[in-house]
Amino acid sequence: MPFPFYWEKDTFKNMSEKENNFFNEAKNFNITTGTTIPLTPNNNKTSYLTILDLDLTNNFNLLFWLRASANAYFKKKDEITNLKNKDS
Repeated sequence: MPFPFYWEKDTFKNMSEKENNFFNEAKNFNITTGTTIPLTPNNNKTSYLTILDLDLTNNFNLLFWLRASANAYFKKKDEITNLKNKDS
């Protein structure tokens, strides 16, 4: 399972022009740091939750519940999708 990571613009080296523009635009809104949490409910899907301006990498209880919530959401979404496909 991928680990959450804390970031700031200087964390990333050798950024493309597009990536650099993204961080510069974010900086215009005072977004300069954050924690990105990979949510991987199964091997087929990955999504990410980014919480801005906080380092949550050591808040294990919060990370556990965020991942558990994502897993429950994707499981229910898959069940509904499968039911819809079965009915068609």
